[in-house]
Order: sequence, then C-alpha cells, then structure tokens
Amino acid sequence: VVRAIAREDFSAWLRLWNGYLAFYRTELDEEMSRSTFERTLDPQCSMHCLGAYSRDDDRLLGFAVFTLSPMSFATGPVCYLEDLFVEEAARGQGIGRQLILELKKRAIAEGWGRLYWITEKGNTTARALYDQVGYVTDYVQYRVKLADGK
Repeated sequence: VVRAIAREDFSAWLRLWNGYLAFYRTELDEEMSRSTFERTLDPQCSMHCLGAYSRDDDRLLGFAVFTLSPMSFATGPVCYLEDLFVEEAARGQGIGRQLILELKKRAIAEGWGRLYWITEKGNTTARALYDQVGYVTDYVQYRVKLADGK
C-alpha cells in the first residue's frame, strides 16, 4: 500500500533513511534527518514523502522523497524524485516500481510537467528498474562546489 508518510512513521522511516544513507556512504546527524522528515510533512514545503507499507502488518518497507517545483518549460510543476529506498529484505517485490508508478499516476492526474530522477551510474540494481519505468536522457549533471565542499 502506497500513501503519504505520517508523523507516527518517524521511527520506521528513520530506520530506512539510515539504510539509504549507508548505501550512499553518507552520514547525517539525527537533527538533519528529523528536519528532512518534518519538511515532508509541512504543507508549506515543496518536499513530500510517500511510504510503501506491508499489506499484512502495515510496516513501512520503502519510501520516495520528492519535490515539486515550477519549471520554465511547463505550466504544471515538475517532480524531482530525490530519494527512493526499499529495505533490503523487501527488494524484488515491486515496491520501488509501486512508488514510482504512484508518482506517475499523481503526475498525470495533477498535470505535472515532468517526473525525473538521477542515480549513480554503477547502481545497476536500481537502473534495471529505472530502465523499465523511465528512460535515460542525454543530459549531464553539473555541480558547483559551495562552502561545505559539496
């Protein structure tokens, strides 16, 4: 079952979030993680989170954090799927696909101009799914180093 994350999901979300951070060899303190979670609940914030829950016991198995923003080439907002993660024990059951397809359904229903994401080139497991539900573009991502080195 895919639905918006709720405040009472914080502990379960944090467990998955920490798994996501470990996968990408990233560390954040709990205050930053809590801030990310809280922003997904704030109706004034453009960041949102969907959770994928077990039908059997309503346990959180995966999440999709996404942002909606205006775009100069579209009248509706564009959706950037920022973070997608499924707990290791639940992988291979179509949960990542369900999260993406729920975003696609919302995009069509709400007139979003685009749904897109990036991933590491070597993330072959995720890319096998992404190649089925989306397509690779010719665009290259650039970044400018800021004060924190990122």
